[in-house]
Amino acid sequence: MCLGCWFFVEFLPFVALVTVPLYGSFCGTDVVLRFSLLICLNCVVGESIPKVLYSVIPYLQVTTLVCLVLLPVNLTPWPIIWLYDKVLWLTEPVLLVAEVIQLLLWMLKLSEFFTERLESADDEDLWKWKGLVLSFSGVCYIITLGLGITLVLEESTSSKWFVFAVLLLAIGVHNMMWMSNDGVISDAAFVTMCSMGILYVMSSERSMIRHPTVTPDHWDSVDKSKSYVGLMYVMAKANIENAKRALVFLRRFLSPIFLISVVVRLCCILSFSDVILKYFRPEASDDWDEDYLDEITIDTKVSPYKSSLALKLAVIFMFSQLVTQHLYECAGLYPVDPRTTLGAAITAIWPTDVLIGRLIQVTAISGLYMYRLYTADDWASDDWS
Repeated sequence: MCLGCWFFVEFLPFVALVTVPLYGSFCGTDVVLRFSLLICLNCVVGESIPKVLYSVIPYLQVTTLVCLVLLPVNLTPWPIIWLYDKVLWLTEPVLLVAEVIQLLLWMLKLSEFFTERLESADDEDLWKWKGLVLSFSGVCYIITLGLGITLVLEESTSSKWFVFAVLLLAIGVHNMMWMSNDGVISDAAFVTMCSMGILYVMSSERSMIRHPTVTPDHWDSVDKSKSYVGLMYVMAKANIENAKRALVFLRRFLSPIFLISVVVRLCCILSFSDVILKYFRPEASDDWDEDYLDEITIDTKVSPYKSSLALKLAVIFMFSQLVTQHLYECAGLYPVDPRTTLGAAITAIWPTDVLIGRLIQVTAISGLYMYRLYTADDWASDDWS
């Protein structure tokens, strides 16, 4: 098989994953969860094929996926779907904190770049790099100011209180920045901008929850005895009204907020997988000869961009969590039905339009940066990048 075909087969689960928003827009979250588990099953089966069948592995992987999409949608037991849905919901705060850590890693790399250039620059270039740092900081402050004014002008009183809380955190961040020898103004400006940006995203998500989009009729009446291919035919035959409603959901998946979230979380997976895999690489020993050391180095050099089973499952889980959460927000739904005892208890303690995950993000990005400044002598960014 040609190299291009091998590449396509290797990334076939990701190609199938692109259709998840389409299924979700027309058929709802239940079909998304079932199709997500099906793609995971296809990845596991593909990796379980013995390597002695090297020449036919691509054909077997494609055949497996075709067979799975021809099975009835309701083949997966409902308790598994319910459990998967709740796991996706409960892991959202963890994934949101991972986003913040990834943003901080990017900020650290940028500040290291600026610091190295400032230290090595001569008198002529020094002002150029200082001007670049100040310009970057100025852009961050301007964006922060624009987002803050937009939030303050909203009718919601809670938005004004959230902006006030972010300003208090910004004061703490800048105070730590001035007190620390490793403080850089561009870092503080970037953290403040991210905090206000997260608050703006939360405001947009709250607006979607308060003004839900009308769902297509297929969300409640989809025939789950059909296969996933059969559902594609049903979507193609949808009437004009249902098609318009589904297209509204599809356009939401093309919004900058959703696309940026996908990119940031994908970078999170790649970065953290590289960090984790470093601990599984064997340490060199003086007893190894040179040939064996070269062989071990080649065999154990694992790149996070290599499409391993763990990486595939992580990407599928991440994207499924984003899609289902986005669908819940757009439709004004809640993972735990407020009409149930558990749902009523949760909503009584914490309203559905106050997104605790975003508040954790705002607190985490400022708190982690201040902690980094407080422990600057013990901090080594190379361990995280």
